Amino acid sequence: MKRILIIGGYGHVGQEIARRLLAADRAVTVAGRDGAKAAAVAAELGCEGAMLDLDRPESWAAPLSTADVVICCLDTQTADLARAVLERGARYIDISATDAVLSRIEALDGLAREKRTLAVLSVGLAPGLTNLLVREARARCPEAARFRIGILLGLGDSHGPAAIDWTLRSLAPLARSDIKPMRFGDDRRPLPSIPFDFADQHGLMRRGFGPLQGERAQEGDHRHLSRPGDGPSASTPSSSMSSRPGSSSSP
Repeated sequence: MKRILIIGGYGHVGQEIARRLLAADRAVTVAGRDGAKAAAVAAELGCEGAMLDLDRPESWAAPLSTADVVICCLDTQTADLARAVLERGARYIDISATDAVLSRIEALDGLAREKRTLAVLSVGLAPGLTNLLVREARARCPEAARFRIGILLGLGDSHGPAAIDWTLRSLAPLARSDIKPMRFGDDRRPLPSIPFDFADQHGLMRRGFGPLQGERAQEGDHRHLSRPGDGPSASTPSSSMSSRPGSSSSP
C-alpha cells in the first residue's frame, strides 16, 4: 500500500487530512519538527509518526524514504523539500496559499517531468477551488476580461492557530477606499470587503487569466475593516475580506 507522509501532520489541517485518509484505509505518517508530538498524535489517530524539521534537511531522509506521496501543510522558505521529494520520484502536494511558496515549486516543473512524477499545488479553497471556478467561468464566458474572486468566511468552519496567524500576517495596511462592497449571491446584501493577497490570483494570471481581483469575506463584526493606512496600488492583484454583523468565527 502506498504511504502518504503529511508534513505538519499534527496541526489542525494536517490532522483533518490524516483522519480522512485513514477513513479511506490509506497508510499515513504524520510528521513535524516535534517528534514526540507527532508520535502522540499518530497514536491517537492510529497511524505512524515521524520527526521531520524543515530547517534540518538531515532529518528528511528517513521519513521521505518510505513515502510515495508527500502532503506539505506548512509554508516552506525554499523549494528544497519539494525538490527532494520529486528527485525521489514521489508525488508532492502543497496546500499553501502563499504565492512565493508556490511559484518556487512551479520552477521545478522540469525536474518533475524528468522524474516522471507530479507536484500538485493550490490544493484547498483559495487557492484551489477558486482557481477551478475562474477556469470554468472563462470557459462559459470567453469574452470576460476581468475576474473578481470572493471568499466568504465565518460559515461555521474552524481554523487552527497557524492559519489564523498567517491571515493576520497577510493583512495589508488599508485605506478606507480599499473597502468595497461585494454580494455573495443575488439574495444576499453586499458585504464590505478588503484586499487580500491569496495565491490564486497570481497563479491564474501566470496562466493567462487576468486581470484578477480576489475578495475575502468574514462573517462577524465588520468595524475592524476601517483601519486606516496605505492600501495596495491599483496595479496589484488583490483579494478581499468581508464581514457581516450577527455571527462570529475564526478568520
